[in-house]
Amino acid sequence: MEYVQDRLAEIDAYNRAHDIDWSPPVNGRHLTNLGIFRAYLVAYLGANKHINHDLTCMMRQLAPGTDGTPLEVYGFVNNPRWVPYEGVQSDIFDHVFAVIPQSGLRLHQSPTGHDVRRLGERLAAAGRAGAAAPVARPATGVTRDRPPSRLAGAPQGLGIPGKPGLLHAVFNVPPI
Repeated sequence: MEYVQDRLAEIDAYNRAHDIDWSPPVNGRHLTNLGIFRAYLVAYLGANKHINHDLTCMMRQLAPGTDGTPLEVYGFVNNPRWVPYEGVQSDIFDHVFAVIPQSGLRLHQSPTGHDVRRLGERLAAAGRAGAAAPVARPATGVTRDRPPSRLAGAPQGLGIPGKPGLLHAVFNVPPI
């Protein structure tokens, strides 16, 4: 909460110092849910006892694309042995996937042939029943018919050869 208050004060001071015309609400600097989420993850990683805080640890936003805005997690765990490393990495990403919806964001998941076929089946069934087809997905993008490892941004292949203690992943927050 302190981050939000400090950031709002900083943004307000900037907008006042630059005489921002607020009649079109797109003018000036703003606080965004993506920025707050990034700050939350930095604080979460900073408080994680399994992260090596003597080495680089960061959360950064990469250039947006058609699949959304990639967020990158980069840091090192204290224990570079493979099994403990995988456990720490999994716990971190379980938490990330669980809290994304709390910030009004969602993970990007590209549809597969299976998704398209199921959508067609639902639309056909709805057409026969004269009702709209339920096609909603959970906010995290996790589906019952596809394991989480198929999600864009799932922690697959995060280990960097030769650097078993390195946490590195990029996941996409889709465009609005």
